[in-house]
Amino acid sequence: MDIKAYHQAASLNEAFELLKNHPDNAILGGGIWLKFSKKNINTLIDLSGLGLNQIIEKTDLFEIGAMVTLRDFEKHPGIRTLGKGYLSEAVGKIMGIGFRNLATVGGSIIGGFPFSDFLTPLLTTDAELVFYPKKEMPLQEYMEMKEKPVGILTHIRIRKNVNIGFFKKVCTTALDFAVLNIAVAITDQKFMIAVGSRPGTAALATIAMNYLNHANHPDAAAISETARIVMDTLKFGTDNVASEEYRKKLAQIYVARGLKEVIAHES
Repeated sequence: MDIKAYHQAASLNEAFELLKNHPDNAILGGGIWLKFSKKNINTLIDLSGLGLNQIIEKTDLFEIGAMVTLRDFEKHPGIRTLGKGYLSEAVGKIMGIGFRNLATVGGSIIGGFPFSDFLTPLLTTDAELVFYPKKEMPLQEYMEMKEKPVGILTHIRIRKNVNIGFFKKVCTTALDFAVLNIAVAITDQKFMIAVGSRPGTAALATIAMNYLNHANHPDAAAISETARIVMDTLKFGTDNVASEEYRKKLAQIYVARGLKEVIAHES
């Protein structure tokens, strides 16, 4: 990777104008993954002086700056209580503390890494992305877009309507990327289920969610059927880490386990 120039932006408008000025200009997040990139960058734009490293807690939501580190997100007292702490728990499983002290929330979202232990549980919230200039969209919509919007991610809004959440990362060692990760939550009184590292990018199990949210009673049979639907309707694959069948079985087991845990808590 070759970086021709570095520029510390004095304003979001300056950063945006510079970004759209050249197709090879790029925003600097935490910089963790840049050294692994083969892309040549014309100008690297630094947002660190624009105050985007704050978490603001409001009555009904958290507004998280895109430059907030994963470690600061993980340790925030309000985030640690949301959904009984499953978001904080998930982020705490990402590599080591040194890594999380550098990697940013915004970079983790824009990167869209398939193995992300952050995106999977975040999908089970009503997370909304705020871009400069003047564009807001749900996280799910952004992740499903083939052509991403031209703009700068400035904030992530997470509403305080997550009652309880569950997260499971399946991996060989604590510092490994996930073989599979699963998140289950009750958000705004509805069941949310997301699966990541399939090995594709995290996705909501919408068919399974629709089935369970319309079930008369989320009993053992409904839980078992929901887990089967997840296994049958989400796309899983084989890579050098695990087979498709192994990932499917893991998803079936841990979705059922997660649903049992969140239902038990609500009872």
